[in-house]
Amino acid sequence: MLALAGDNPGSVTRRLDLDALVGADAAGAWLVLPDPDGPGRRAAIERALEGEPAALGPTVAPLDAHRSLRWARLALELSREGALPPATPIRTAEHLATMILLGDRELALTLARERLAALQGLAGGERDRLLETLTAWLAHQRQTPAIAAELHVHPQTVRYRIAKLRELLGDTLETPQGRFELELALRISASLSRR
Repeated sequence: MLALAGDNPGSVTRRLDLDALVGADAAGAWLVLPDPDGPGRRAAIERALEGEPAALGPTVAPLDAHRSLRWARLALELSREGALPPATPIRTAEHLATMILLGDRELALTLARERLAALQGLAGGERDRLLETLTAWLAHQRQTPAIAAELHVHPQTVRYRIAKLRELLGDTLETPQGRFELELALRISASLSRR
């Protein structure tokens, strides 16, 4: 399913060089595209859109078309908000993790706020450095030399910042579940800060 930002799918349909079912409802216009991943289809869809905002849901069985449309509309909404990078069309299959994280933005924001609350009282520069260090620490699986290289700081600086994070975050850094939730919180914050 291809969800369109505009209300009139006619111009896109006329430019497509393949058969498509067209429809619209209160939430907007949409197209049912056969085999959108087939040879040459990606380029044909991009040409037909001519830069018009749209999102392509995953290929599903006909009975699940409503799911593909729902996910395409979610991707379109997240793109409008800046949480997904702009593309024409946005392909939901390329952004599944972000869509899962932000499918319920209130819940996602609650997780991010709660897991990172201990850092909110810090001055902006210190908070940013600690968040950057925490992100690198999780990405490099706690390997100080790799973290230091990524951040362009001395390994001792990394150790100091991690000690400060341990002081602020407590046991959260020590358990797999805690690290997982911190990584989710950081990804949510990064996605929503693009707005």
